[in-house]
Amino acid sequence: MKKMIKKLGFIVILAVIGLTMGACNSEPACSHDWTGWNLISFGRETRNCNSCTAVQARLTRNIGETGEAVGRIFYCNAAGFTLQDINPVNNKTVYYLEAWTANETASEWGDYGILVVNITTFTSNSASAARIIGNGRKDTQIIAAHMTGKSITGTAAQRCASATHGGRNDWFLPSLGELSELKKAKGQPNVPTSGSFWSSSQFGSSAAWGEWFDSDYPINSAKDSDSNDVRAVRAF
Repeated sequence: MKKMIKKLGFIVILAVIGLTMGACNSEPACSHDWTGWNLISFGRETRNCNSCTAVQARLTRNIGETGEAVGRIFYCNAAGFTLQDINPVNNKTVYYLEAWTANETASEWGDYGILVVNITTFTSNSASAARIIGNGRKDTQIIAAHMTGKSITGTAAQRCASATHGGRNDWFLPSLGELSELKKAKGQPNVPTSGSFWSSSQFGSSAAWGEWFDSDYPINSAKDSDSNDVRAVRAF
């Protein structure tokens, strides 16, 4: 009887070891027999392991290629980043930024002498806020609402917020961090190679940030200047 118990115990131990060795995700015994890649959204695919719950994801579009709304992709992040919204409930994870292929009508940033609250604001281009990706849409929504509430029309943020390109109406004025990524994509089709462009990032009550594509450094311009161009972007 004792021999029988020992034998059964050994079988149980082997069974447990077998389950452990056959486990997936982190165990070396798992070969990850992958399924084929499946498109889950524009420019993004996933595949599953047939033997476990492991999932792989990959991006299939590159900087310079056509985006979801027929714009030009200028930034991508395989891990994803948060696209902020004026209502945080509507925040979502996205993977690409695309710019429309032409400028909007040049215009002022708007409301000179007034500090727009609750948007990205900083006075040094070395500030961490100058490099944020994903805040442009939220700031554009706030700026556009501020201007409309004061019966101001035709400003840079409003032009982007009201734009409809490629069948989409979710365009926005890029933050300085996002605009800086667009400048890095110079040389790609339909991406500006020169000129100065507004961002949705604020310097102070009388100035806002922008990028001069002919220079290595950001600029800040008076909000009542209409000499800067406007390029709408979106995320997906």
